[in-house]
Amino acid sequence: MNPEKKLSGEISLIGDKSISHRSIIFGSIAEGVSEFSNVLISGDTTATIEIFNSLGVNIEVKEHNTLVIHGVGLNGLSQSKQALDAKSSGTTARLLTGLLARQNFSSELIGSSQLSKRPMGRVINLLTEHGSGIKSNEGYLPIEFEQTESAFNAINTIVPSAQVKSALIIASLYHQEPTVITEDIPTRDHTERMLSHMGVGLVRMGSSITVPPNQILKPTSFRIPSDISSAAFLIAIGILSSDKIVLNKVLI
Repeated sequence: MNPEKKLSGEISLIGDKSISHRSIIFGSIAEGVSEFSNVLISGDTTATIEIFNSLGVNIEVKEHNTLVIHGVGLNGLSQSKQALDAKSSGTTARLLTGLLARQNFSSELIGSSQLSKRPMGRVINLLTEHGSGIKSNEGYLPIEFEQTESAFNAINTIVPSAQVKSALIIASLYHQEPTVITEDIPTRDHTERMLSHMGVGLVRMGSSITVPPNQILKPTSFRIPSDISSAAFLIAIGILSSDKIVLNKVLI
């Protein structure tokens, strides 16, 4: 390393992983074609893409990390002929638990040996307590989903977790009555912001979120902002030196 060499210029970083996952999920259940650029294409997000391919969604991977998703609507997913593999992605497994619990077909969610050691009980228990037909390995993968008529009018996330909250919101999209989800400690609101952007009339009052029934997700197109955590190293360099570093379109 040459300590005398200056580091300066403009840098564009790849998109936020959490928003990339949600873009794939919500684009798949929207009514029409959505396009997202600057998507983080990684092992985790590829797992989400491949699962929705198995559920009958056409997702085109284009140049410059762009996805074109041909959404099938909330009720347009089809049963997979094989188990749905979340690989090593905890985000995929937790968010899709809420989705798969509300489908009119059975399915099985599996994952890598590493993911199978990570607890999923925080989502599973809340859903099974309200009638969802879910069987698991004592709160771990694999998870089996059976078609059941279940819903909840009000539920508390109990533990602060954006993934648990998001799974419950996704499940609530399929309810025929308004659903109130309460979190005692606020967590990241990527899911709420994206669904609102896509036309879902979520209502936030204090610590509670009301998900209205009979919503349609509208297709959308946007560039996924960069994750500030990925920029942390470069931010530190800029602070500790006199160099000028410009980070473009970072989510704050």
